[in-house]
Amino acid sequence: MSLLALAARGYFLAADLELRELPASALLGVVEGALGVWFITGFRLRAAALLLVVVGPVALAATGPVSLLEAADLLGIAGFLAFLPPSGDRHGAVTADPRALRRALLALRVGVATALVTLAFSEKLANPAMARATLEHYPQLDVFAYLGLHVPADTFILVAGATELLFGLLVLSGAMPQLAMLVAAVPFNATLLIFGAPELLGHLPVYGVFLTLLAYGSDARTAEDVRWLPRLRRTRVQVPATA
Repeated sequence: MSLLALAARGYFLAADLELRELPASALLGVVEGALGVWFITGFRLRAAALLLVVVGPVALAATGPVSLLEAADLLGIAGFLAFLPPSGDRHGAVTADPRALRRALLALRVGVATALVTLAFSEKLANPAMARATLEHYPQLDVFAYLGLHVPADTFILVAGATELLFGLLVLSGAMPQLAMLVAAVPFNATLLIFGAPELLGHLPVYGVFLTLLAYGSDARTAEDVRWLPRLRRTRVQVPATA
């Protein structure tokens, strides 16, 4: 649904990246919309996911790395479906191999964490001027004012950016998935009252990720898989014995 809505509104993978800024914009718009329909059908989604993983970085490379990193949540979802596509029967239910499930969840976590951390810096911590302009245009974003607290704009921006950064790191670690997802849902839902439908469409991929991590993290059989991180192998260097 997110891909279809973005294509219809003239954006590619992110609500701040217009298709007209990309080469072959008409073709990319058709591909994006077609991928949205393909994902809805649930048919052979591994191929659709791999195509999105390929098309996304190639197209976004034309606008710089920041746009690519901001859209990493969609690429993380594509990675999840590439490792763990739905089955052709039982309405898509899958008896997941533990190794495939760990890799799929890792791709999901890395994708959404990358997007959250990037947005924390690109829209707030590293770009306070943009954040100030947004706050001036939408003063209702200042949650401290509802509590009767009057803090400087820069302080609010720092707190908001640090909070988004913390959410990103929590998602990446896989720690406390129930608490992290439920707490993160508060600001993600609160902004819907201000920005409306466009914000909802932009948040759809994140909602899907949160629900997935919440479901797997609440199941005793898969909770450890949510926190799984690959171990780096240490190379042992053998020193030849001296006489």
